[in-house]
Amino acid sequence: MERTDNISEGTRWPGPRQLDQMGDRYVSAGRGKNCSPEQPDAWIEFNDNPDESDENLASTVRSFADGKISRLTMMLRAKDESDATAWKRFEDNATLKVTYVPRPGVPTSVGVIPGDGTSGYCRSSSSDPLVVTRKDPMVQARVQTRTQPKSGEDKGSLQAEFWMERKQDDGAWDKVWSGYRPDSGWDPDGTLEKMRTTDRADGGLYRYKARTQSHWAYNGKSGDLFSSYSSWCYLKIDSTAPKAPQITAGKPYTECLPTSVWGWAVPVCPARSPSSRTPSIRTSRAIAGGC
Repeated sequence: MERTDNISEGTRWPGPRQLDQMGDRYVSAGRGKNCSPEQPDAWIEFNDNPDESDENLASTVRSFADGKISRLTMMLRAKDESDATAWKRFEDNATLKVTYVPRPGVPTSVGVIPGDGTSGYCRSSSSDPLVVTRKDPMVQARVQTRTQPKSGEDKGSLQAEFWMERKQDDGAWDKVWSGYRPDSGWDPDGTLEKMRTTDRADGGLYRYKARTQSHWAYNGKSGDLFSSYSSWCYLKIDSTAPKAPQITAGKPYTECLPTSVWGWAVPVCPARSPSSRTPSIRTSRAIAGGC
């Protein structure tokens, strides 16, 4: 298999100038019953042989995918075209199959869950950090591929890498914690990864960022690609700060639901906890369904 200059409808054998060898193989197929033993038609695959430095199929296709080559034209020929026994006839249904690694994109939904809730937040200024009420806050990031995969396409083998630094007394930022999720295996594009940090110092000012790692494995080899990091999210740990309220309805009041029937109902001024104050209950008459 050779890479050649481009062809047109007027091209005739032996074709345009040959530029580079893509690969070669010794094969025998399609002889039917005219020879013994019989050899039926078969697909012939060409792959780079790592032991032969003159085979450049993978690197050439990579350059084509990167836009360095505007048009890729290849030729199938016998190693020795002057030998009639080496001539072959091929169907016009050749296929180029590319196994590729989805490039990782910068993760989205990067943030910190300040307490025991489920929503993450990101404050981009160190002068206005997110106040976190747990010494071991939950961090999150949604792993992404650089290009959104279409239906049926590879969604990648992705992992989120978390990175946290603390501001020291001299103003410098030092790494204090990092982690990965999932901790084993890989997740597809769009997965929201979450991880709780180890205990951090109360009162400390921290910043956190994340990036996407894309893993690949092919032909006995493996490796990883990394995206750029997200922007910093700043947080301050204060375990004495008020916790987020937990809202509950107490008897004799019940929650007014969208499925409530028409009638008289009493809207609830819900109790909030934890709190040392006695909740104030305010009642009024209203039509159910109007909540």
